Amino acid sequence: MPDLTLTTKTNSEVIKWKKVSGADSYVIYGGASGSKKIATVSSSKTSYTIENVNNYKKDYTYYVVAKKNGEIISSTNYASSSDGEARMRAAKRSSTKKTSLKMVNVRTSKTTTLRTVTISSSDCKILDDFAKKHFKKGWTAIQKAEYTLEWIHSNVTYATGSNFSKISSCSYVEAIFKKKLGQCAQYNGAYAMFLTYLGYEARIVQGWRGTSMSNKWSHYWCEIKVDGQWYLMETGNEGKSGSWQYFCQPYRNAGGCLINKRVAK
Repeated sequence: MPDLTLTTKTNSEVIKWKKVSGADSYVIYGGASGSKKIATVSSSKTSYTIENVNNYKKDYTYYVVAKKNGEIISSTNYASSSDGEARMRAAKRSSTKKTSLKMVNVRTSKTTTLRTVTISSSDCKILDDFAKKHFKKGWTAIQKAEYTLEWIHSNVTYATGSNFSKISSCSYVEAIFKKKLGQCAQYNGAYAMFLTYLGYEARIVQGWRGTSMSNKWSHYWCEIKVDGQWYLMETGNEGKSGSWQYFCQPYRNAGGCLINKRVAK
């Protein structure tokens, strides 16, 4: 049976599958445990919407079995709402290219806008060249976003000392995609600009990372807006950050980000 496709929104989940020849019904299982029977639908159905979930605070898992005369003849894979791809399917994209985005400050009690970051024509040219060189024909925007987050993580050097002086006058896009040098502001600033270039609503966040206001350090990351909520996007240097990166995740799945003087959950 083909894979299950999940679109996860703040208060609902939409699951889709392909028709199974010979099936007379489909049984949907899922929930926080992944094992609760949710519904039985006729063989004419290939999608189902689960209402009244709270996916901003919990993860859910789903799968579907095809039945004939009460016997299971096929089943899908498991699909989880903690998956960044599933979440990004609910993100809206602009049909026109945006040329600016916000940098916000979450180090104080209330989130404020620090400044507007402009995506210049030079930045667009660099991003266009990157897309032509790296993206395969037919890739979705989500595939492009996943690839680019991993590319930055694996191919950009963390800039210290004299290396940082090489990018001090560069835009985030130029530093990351051309010079391949940066720190957290450049890594995640460039990625936020790239997501904006793809048409998503994204922003750069100036915050703290740590376990409390007495144990913190300066940090910048990226957020993307999905179904009215801001989700974490995080990329960094593979050598310095290890496997530490996040693709469209709620803060509860990441930990360690301080927002408005509290650890985000």
